Amino acid sequence: MTEFADARNALDDDTPVSAAGVGRWPWLARLTASLAALTASTVLTVALWAGTNHDVVGSAGFRVAGDDHVYLYMARIRPGAFHVAPWCWRVLIPLIVHYLPFSLQQGFACITLVTTALTGWSVYEVMRKLGFSNGLSMLGLVLFFSISYATRFNIRDFWLTDTTAFLFTALAVLALLYRRFMAYAMCLAAGVVAKESVVFVAPLCYTLTARRRWDDQALIRTVLLAVPAVGELALLRLLIPAWNGHAGYIATLPSNVKADIGNVFSYNLLTVAGKEISARWHVWPRELVEIITSFGALGLVLPLLAGWRSLRRVLQVSWPFLALVITQLLFTFNTQRLLVLAFIPVIWASLLGIHCAGERFDIPIWCFVVAVVASVVIEFASRTASAPQPTLQIATFGMITIMVLLYRQFRQRKGAEGISPTV
Repeated sequence: MTEFADARNALDDDTPVSAAGVGRWPWLARLTASLAALTASTVLTVALWAGTNHDVVGSAGFRVAGDDHVYLYMARIRPGAFHVAPWCWRVLIPLIVHYLPFSLQQGFACITLVTTALTGWSVYEVMRKLGFSNGLSMLGLVLFFSISYATRFNIRDFWLTDTTAFLFTALAVLALLYRRFMAYAMCLAAGVVAKESVVFVAPLCYTLTARRRWDDQALIRTVLLAVPAVGELALLRLLIPAWNGHAGYIATLPSNVKADIGNVFSYNLLTVAGKEISARWHVWPRELVEIITSFGALGLVLPLLAGWRSLRRVLQVSWPFLALVITQLLFTFNTQRLLVLAFIPVIWASLLGIHCAGERFDIPIWCFVVAVVASVVIEFASRTASAPQPTLQIATFGMITIMVLLYRQFRQRKGAEGISPTV
């Protein structure tokens, strides 16, 4: 087996690690587990919503300049009538909200709740298809909700289109794993109308389906299936031209919209990249910290436990997607918001880390369950915070580390006494 094929060996095996689903009606057990995952994801979404102060109209958070004003304005006016890039090309969610039978605020909130819950469920399904047991896949679902910038941040600022992009990203990957190529193309085409970064999934069509390093059929398939999404991106730019530099048009916009778009006088990519690189270079230590902490403490530590061999499997499949996600830093702000689009490979690597740590270091799975659940619980420490809370995460991680060390010492002592410890 080639090294490239070895990196994908978990993708071609439909048999999960556990024996879940084995029986007279395996489909029923599988359906039950999937519904349980959907229920868990819904409960976590509702709990985060209930425990968060939202940027509703009139609140202190809403009064700050931000993308929420832009999307609200887009939903209020005639679809396609807004002409400031890149927001003007993200038409899907404002268009849907525009025609929903209730208020604009309620429309954005409903879409955020539904897409967040479905994304959590999609994470579970992806991890199951990658070969993880039902328990580990459910842990991956909970781990997704511990990523503050993927969940709590968007639940607070529910006007954003990020949760829809996350959903279509996860669904596109899931369709690829099941070799449902038409469904994949549809997810990609729908996703880029919500946010253009969903197109970054396209190279995964090659890395997830190619049988060797250079596979002509996989390459042709990858290109053809990406054509509808890329064509939509081009068509949107033709039908909705960017008027960022038109002072007369900008003057007609509401003041809260102008406050957010005021620093994007031109959407020439070279100009934007030069400005962004210059801005980041002056605060590079802070930028480095933000990059490292984008996925929280567990998202940083757990993949490292997997070891190079397991991580290489993830990287060989995901590297083009990860590279494209990182390139976003050249063109816009909000470092953590941009990077968390890579939640699928990060959770994949994290679950491999849990599995490998259990085998190599004899760490019981319940330690990781406690760690992941604790990382979600600390999300409720503040109703206003929507970013990872480093102090609480470090303290929680330290307590769990001490607990693991005490457990191992207990096992060693019992082993020396010839007694088999029960857990």
